[in-house]
Amino acid sequence: MSEEWHAFRRRTDPQKAAAAHQLADADHCIQCHGPDLLGQEHIPRLAGQRPEYLKQQLLEFKAVTCGDIDGNMSSAAQPLSDPDTDTLAQYAANLSTP
Repeated sequence: MSEEWHAFRRRTDPQKAAAAHQLADADHCIQCHGPDLLGQEHIPRLAGQRPEYLKQQLLEFKAVTCGDIDGNMSSAAQPLSDPDTDTLAQYAANLSTP
């Protein structure tokens, strides 16, 4: 686990932090956006974005109303509940950027 995740865990309720990391790992956020969600190549940075923006994007991907060239985000968002989207958005928003 990255130092950013450990820092988030120190600032957040331990159960929420563990749930957020588990969701990010299970839904492949880390595989595409990188271990600290800083993005890579054509994959955008999630870390440090506004939580409202991140949640809205996740909800739009889930509803398939947001542009998604390869369908990866829409597929990843399908199993997420509303509380999951909030947890992931808060997690990514609280990660710092270089």
